Amino acid sequence: MRCSGSIPYGYKRTKDDKQQLLVDEPAAEVVRRIFRLASAFQCGNYRNKGGGCFSHFVKTSVLEAAILQAIQAVSKYVLENEDEFIFQLKAVWNDNKSKHTDLGQQELDQAVKRMAELDTLIQNLYESSVKGTLPERQAQRMIQQYDEEQILLERRVEELKSQIQYYRLQILA
Repeated sequence: MRCSGSIPYGYKRTKDDKQQLLVDEPAAEVVRRIFRLASAFQCGNYRNKGGGCFSHFVKTSVLEAAILQAIQAVSKYVLENEDEFIFQLKAVWNDNKSKHTDLGQQELDQAVKRMAELDTLIQNLYESSVKGTLPERQAQRMIQQYDEEQILLERRVEELKSQIQYYRLQILA
């Protein structure tokens, strides 16, 4: 539904219903060409207004040509140096797996440390309850919360151990 009496360029009215529009192919092709020529990517730093750069952009056609050139260069390299490419790809794969294993090991160490802290907290709560310095009801509630956290941590520790073992086997393969 239109609000104006004028018809947008690239469209024409139908013969049967003056309110309905059809694409006018010759004019629409001109509109498409204008959009192809004008379409571009504007710098993200400029849009965010925090990057301290002035407005600049890359035309879509230039960007597409650069991407195509890069794909062609990589494809040519792979075809001419397949063994070297496979070696490099495996090296990157193993490096990523090592990094992932290291992150998993860090998380595992933190979880084990937290489980030990929870054991100490539970023991202190129990002793406070026995001494009468902390009401039994509060001690039980806190012990239950710590126990639930420990159960989750135990599950996570097992998951992490499995993942780390899997990644180490992948690196060796």
